Amino acid sequence: MATIMLVLLISSSALAAQETKETQETKAGNFGVTEELIRKADPYVKLVSKKFILSENASNTLTKQEIEIVKKALEQANAQVEKIPATQHLTATERNSLKASSQSVESGIGTQSINGIGTQSINTSAYWDYELLWWGYRIFLSHQLTEDIKAKALYYGGISAISGGALSGIFAALGVPTWIASIIVWVFVVKGAQIVYADNGNGVYIDTFWSIPGIPGGGGLNFLLSKVYAA
Repeated sequence: MATIMLVLLISSSALAAQETKETQETKAGNFGVTEELIRKADPYVKLVSKKFILSENASNTLTKQEIEIVKKALEQANAQVEKIPATQHLTATERNSLKASSQSVESGIGTQSINGIGTQSINTSAYWDYELLWWGYRIFLSHQLTEDIKAKALYYGGISAISGGALSGIFAALGVPTWIASIIVWVFVVKGAQIVYADNGNGVYIDTFWSIPGIPGGGGLNFLLSKVYAA
C-alpha cells in the first residue's frame, strides 16, 4: 500500500479552532456520518463486486435525509476504491470492508498479501493495518508502533509537544505510507496525544468518517468526529 496516495479533502470543521469542541462536533455531525447512523445503516450496506451498495429495504428504517447521507458516503467510499492501483490485491473482509495489504510486526516495513473473501478485517499482529468501510477508515496502530512513535517523539520534547509536520517525519522514518500517515496526523491535530496514549498494551484503533460533499465544509474525511480507542 506504500504506493497508494489518496486525495483527502479536509473538513473545515476540523480547522475551526475558534469554536468550542462541543459546537464543532454538533456542526460536524450535521453533515457527516455519525456512529448512530452507522449502527442504523450497517445492516443495509453490502459489498457487491467490491462496490458498496445500499439495499432498497433501507427505507424501512432510515429517513430520507439519512439515506441521502449514506448514499453520499457510499459514493466517497467507492471513489476511494477506484483510486487503489490495479496492481494491489484488493479483497473483501468478513465485515463488508475492503483491504489491500498489511504489515507484520516481525517484518517491519515488509508487506504481506491478503487472500480470499472473508479475510480478517484487521490484523492485530501487524505493525499497522487498516480497512476501508462504507463510512470511512478504521486504522490500527500496534503497541510496537505506538511505542516507536513515543520513542522518536522524545527528540522533539515528547509526543504532547510534537507538531504535525514532525509527526509526519516520524511516520516516514517508521515506514508508514504517506497516505495512511496523513490521516493519522490530521486526527492528531484534532485529538492530540490520544493516538498513542489510548494504547493499553494491545494497540490503538482510529475510526475516521466521511463528511458529506455539496455543502460548506463537506467532502472527504471528517476528522473532528474521529474516534480513538484502545484495541
